[in-house]
Amino acid sequence: MLANRLHIDVVVFSFFFSVLFCVFCCLVDNLLSFWVFLELCGMSLIPSFFYTSNSGLQGFYSSLLSYVVMSGLSSVFLVSGILIESLYFFIMLGFMIKFGLFPFSLWVYRVFSGSNWLFIFLLSVVSKFPILFFCYLLQSDVSLVVYCDSFMTILMCSCFFWLFSQSWEFIWCHISLSSVSTLIVACFCSDFVTSSFIYFYYFIWSCSCILYFYLLSDTEGVKNGFWWYCFLLLITPLSLPLFYKLGVCFAIINSTIYLLVVWSVYSFSEQFFLYKLGSDYFFSSVYNNWGC
Repeated sequence: MLANRLHIDVVVFSFFFSVLFCVFCCLVDNLLSFWVFLELCGMSLIPSFFYTSNSGLQGFYSSLLSYVVMSGLSSVFLVSGILIESLYFFIMLGFMIKFGLFPFSLWVYRVFSGSNWLFIFLLSVVSKFPILFFCYLLQSDVSLVVYCDSFMTILMCSCFFWLFSQSWEFIWCHISLSSVSTLIVACFCSDFVTSSFIYFYYFIWSCSCILYFYLLSDTEGVKNGFWWYCFLLLITPLSLPLFYKLGVCFAIINSTIYLLVVWSVYSFSEQFFLYKLGSDYFFSSVYNNWGC
């Protein structure tokens, strides 16, 4: 009974304070205060790491250490850029590390592989909310850097679908990193209403997907939940991700044609992989013993 109560306490603590500090991020009017609450949000996620883990003891602490080290490294760059005017570009560098943009994406895969779905939900969904306000606090134009880095991140994810998809955690990591990139671009090139719509639609869709992955952890493959798989992950006229993809296209169309093209390439790569994955499992009964 005590263990169950402790687990519930961990969930409530991490969820409540991560949401609270994310809300505080949108109420500040300077980068220093934004950084303080962003770091508090990141630290509030750590207790959820101990809720449960599918990896061994070594993998668990390795993932936790990776998260702590990369969070600390991003803070060093962010604070340096805020306090030293000549190092202002460090702010963008720290932001790229914090959210796993190219070329600092591999640590996110390491963390996802050794954590649990609660932590993944908080990291890939809840903690993205401050992105909506980051661009309004910058004092210089970094649109070109944002566009180039987002382009490389999305292109990387489109390739990683075919190279590193050993588990549902890895697949969701591809989707999460690409969504971070498009959300940042949307914040820089479209209005706040459009960016907010993309985030909150992503919030609803990702909550459904992560819940599906969590429930799927006790079953074999996707065969038992194939129709939910189609509704949540595949692009069909009645599926959830269809309107998310279209919303992103509408938001980033004012950025550059290259981003729109690479987003199309990513979407094709993602859907081709997911359709093949679903057909292999459902029709061919091919299972790769993910243990997810």
